[in-house]
Amino acid sequence: MQNETTQLNQIENLFRQTSSDNPGKRTGTLTQNLPTTHHEISSKTGITAQPHISFPENEIKTAMQKHQQGDLAQAMAEYERLLQREPDHADALHLSGVILHQQGDHRAAIKRIERALQLKPNALLFLKNLASACRSAGDLEKAKRLCEEVLTSEPNDSVVLNMLGRIHEQQNDYAAAVHCYRTALNSNPTPDDKFDILIHAGDCYSRLNDREQSLQCFRYALSDHPKSLVANHNLARELQFANRMSEAEAYYMKALEIDRACSSAWNNLGVIYQGRAEYLKGLNSLNQAIEANPNLPDAHNNLANILEAIGEPDRCQELYERAIQLRPDYAEAHHSLSQVHLRNREFETGWKLYNWRYRKQDHDHRPFRHPTWNGESLTNKNLLVFSEQGIGDVVMFATCLPDLLAQAGQVTLEVDGRMVSLFERSFPGTKVIPREDLDPIIPVTLPGIDFQICLADLPGRYRNHFSQFPRQEKILTADPERRQKWKSRLNKLGEGLKIGISWFGGKNLDLQTRRSLPLGHWEQILKTPDVHFVNLQYGDHQQELLEIHHRTGVKINDWSDSDPMKDLDDFSAKIAELDLVISIDNATVHFAGGLGTPTWCLLNSLPDWR
Repeated sequence: MQNETTQLNQIENLFRQTSSDNPGKRTGTLTQNLPTTHHEISSKTGITAQPHISFPENEIKTAMQKHQQGDLAQAMAEYERLLQREPDHADALHLSGVILHQQGDHRAAIKRIERALQLKPNALLFLKNLASACRSAGDLEKAKRLCEEVLTSEPNDSVVLNMLGRIHEQQNDYAAAVHCYRTALNSNPTPDDKFDILIHAGDCYSRLNDREQSLQCFRYALSDHPKSLVANHNLARELQFANRMSEAEAYYMKALEIDRACSSAWNNLGVIYQGRAEYLKGLNSLNQAIEANPNLPDAHNNLANILEAIGEPDRCQELYERAIQLRPDYAEAHHSLSQVHLRNREFETGWKLYNWRYRKQDHDHRPFRHPTWNGESLTNKNLLVFSEQGIGDVVMFATCLPDLLAQAGQVTLEVDGRMVSLFERSFPGTKVIPREDLDPIIPVTLPGIDFQICLADLPGRYRNHFSQFPRQEKILTADPERRQKWKSRLNKLGEGLKIGISWFGGKNLDLQTRRSLPLGHWEQILKTPDVHFVNLQYGDHQQELLEIHHRTGVKINDWSDSDPMKDLDDFSAKIAELDLVISIDNATVHFAGGLGTPTWCLLNSLPDWR
């Protein structure tokens, strides 16, 4: 009995290596998981042997020893010799099936283990390995049924719970996977299995956007394995998702101390550095990522992003195309490539690629489910035009509305609620509705709508060549009464030009660095005689206004009751009464241009395509 127990312990260790798992990356510029070559990502959905199974001492002992030692060819030969003498030897069928599974011939493994089960229908160990083989063969539903069958007899089998969690994870049922992993953690898994379960549970919580639980899983895993590459890397990744960049950077550095060739850590550091506008460090990190793994699409995409940020576009198209070659469904790279073509005035190609934005992870999807308008006649039809992106983008894309209205029957236009009255006044006859915060998953149909199109898709119909961009004096009409109010206010400033200025834009440090021109750089402009400068900058910048006044003696006129973030009708009326607007690339220039006010737009050396 002692000898048999020893054999069973040996085969248990062997079974724990019968299935491997290679979790892939999520699409996006941030590389989600480590490359699958790292040994720590290997699955340990191994199978525990059952003490009730006995093995003929003389016939199978040698085969098991060879199997345990990793000599699969010799072990298989021994099993085959035994099966030639005894074709219905259930254990030899089962164990030879395990070898086939280990060697990657999962279909052949399934046939052998199923035959073994016919001979020993109550052998739970056979069921477990059959489930593992079915999972590896891609038959996830069958593997799931087999795991559930085992769990009816052994509900606390941590190995089978772990395997079932993996199956749910592969089927993108992350909530079910988490349930399995939590149960497995409460079922006394081995230390190695516990680590493995924590890593996968953390990944599933990440997919469910439960940052707190995900971070907790990776911290627990790291407490037992402080030198683990995958635990350090994935903890860094979650901290990065949580916008805790300094902590994320520190754990990526720890991961790189363990393995300098961890390309995903280099890539994700590059993303952090670009967000901080630390472009040289970002370039170094991304070049390191590509050196470590030339086939990492995220690194090529991100390197192109940084080169654009520093005004070196020559390699960008090549890098985006390489990223797409490596990952043909890479939405972010397709979208970035569209902007290269649009900047080069290759509009037809650019607009086609621009549609890839719908597949981006961060796209602002709308829930409307009407038929998409593809150029059909709109006579006696009602077309819904819904909006996306920022208020400046809405104004920019609205330059195509006159083209649409010339051929449309009835148009229902959805815009930010702050813009409704402005657009009703500017496009009479158009029904304008406020954009509501709707769950994009829940379908919405509006009464009386026949077709729909996104406002940002109109240029793809009307602006495919540079000659199709008309010289428009204005498309927006400000409120006459509010214009009169601002005319009176501005006249009280005295004689001279009334010039509105805006100097800050961008939602992160990277964009702010590229777009903004700090007010201190305006000193010579502000000293221009016979000019009254008017603040058009949104947000709280009172301290800057006070400092520039103290330093130069120039007052930038501002009114506390004028807030462009709250009242766009008032903002538009103010702009309409100015003689000139000077602004960096933000919503102000789109409103000023749309209202017909002379506008100077301050751009960097490689501006956005707009």
